[in-house]
Amino acid sequence: MTFVAARTFPKRTLVISDTRLTDPSGSLRSGDGRHQIDNCIPGQVKIVPLNSRLSIAYAGSIIRALDAIRHVASSGHDDDVEVCNSLRLVSLNGDVEFLIVSHLSGSAKVIKAANGVLSLHQDMHWIGDPSVTALLTSEIFRTKEQGKPFRAKMFAQDPEDDQWEEWSFGRGWSNLLLQSPKLVPGVGGIPIVLNAIVAGHHYHISAGAVIGEDVSVYGDGRWVNSSGVAVEPLYGQYSYSIVTSGIDGTAVVGVWLQEIGTGYLYLPLDQDEPITLKDGSIDVLAAAVKENASRLAERNC
Repeated sequence: MTFVAARTFPKRTLVISDTRLTDPSGSLRSGDGRHQIDNCIPGQVKIVPLNSRLSIAYAGSIIRALDAIRHVASSGHDDDVEVCNSLRLVSLNGDVEFLIVSHLSGSAKVIKAANGVLSLHQDMHWIGDPSVTALLTSEIFRTKEQGKPFRAKMFAQDPEDDQWEEWSFGRGWSNLLLQSPKLVPGVGGIPIVLNAIVAGHHYHISAGAVIGEDVSVYGDGRWVNSSGVAVEPLYGQYSYSIVTSGIDGTAVVGVWLQEIGTGYLYLPLDQDEPITLKDGSIDVLAAAVKENASRLAERNC
């Protein structure tokens, strides 16, 4: 089970998710057919901006979720009611849930569609594993406590504490994932963050670390580079970088894993699985992200 949450602040809405895919029923698509899978990295991006004013996040069946999101994208819906009702019907079976993050009407809205029911806008909505909410709240509190000595310098121009609250929310989520998968079975991988403001929706650029234990690349229990040589983590962790295009409303994002020299290009509106770039550099990945984002931006016009 995954976890996705959206929280509205005075100046923006932040949407967070992991990348882990778990599929005990064997219903996921894969390159060699359908089979059981526990895919933490690269996994899949579960927050999908459709345009500069509308993004949809999901938890549950990746097949049904992506099909539904792609249908909304191709239908050209520009009304909150139409989008929400479409996804509400898809959620009737209980195997998929959605968060609709919208500025279609101007003001920020976050609406949840689950089990055929719409939960109207509130400051925070979540979908996925319910046990994560308490853990996240606790981690946000711990993050704030640890950050108090640096708060004045980091957010000197933040008299209303908006940036401090935003930072604590995003950093708390990253810290929580760094403790997974031991802490939260079924939740883990790379923390993905979407920044949604009235001017546009876009993935948030970031860098961090993921633990090496219980996480493998290429499914053989090891992290290996493009030459097939196993790479040991530094202090039990591997570093990652989130690569974005800077173009609002485009569902394209990259993840670069430094130690193994591998990049993943996520195109959730076009591809069921991310594209692996084993030979190259972070600059090659960045160019691919920008090229595909420009293509999607033209398609959205």
